[in-house]
Amino acid sequence: MKQTINVVIGTPIYRQGAYILDKFLANQKEIQQNYPSSELVLATNEDDFGEELKSQLSFREVRGKVIFYKTIKPDYAQSSVWNIACGQEAIRQYTLSQTEARYLLFLDADMICDPLVIEIIKKEI
Repeated sequence: MKQTINVVIGTPIYRQGAYILDKFLANQKEIQQNYPSSELVLATNEDDFGEELKSQLSFREVRGKVIFYKTIKPDYAQSSVWNIACGQEAIRQYTLSQTEARYLLFLDADMICDPLVIEIIKKEI
């Protein structure tokens, strides 16, 4: 039976910014234990990093997906800002077209949250 996903936790990620990936994924597992209808979506524009991310999700038993995006930016723009913006847009498009989620929560890959973060946010909404 396919599980319904009500919350997507979206994280644009790149290798250089994944310096606490192990702690981040451990925290995501705690969040999923408290809210089983959530899913982590990691968005990267580094093809070679995607397989490593998929392996880490599996190894740490975190329900999630890795999606790829292309950074498209004006010549005058700083690439780090546009990388994040393009990653977030890819996650938004995935959430709208591939899930029935009611909520989308963006987190950075170096953030550790209260394991009850979804319930806290839903209560406040």
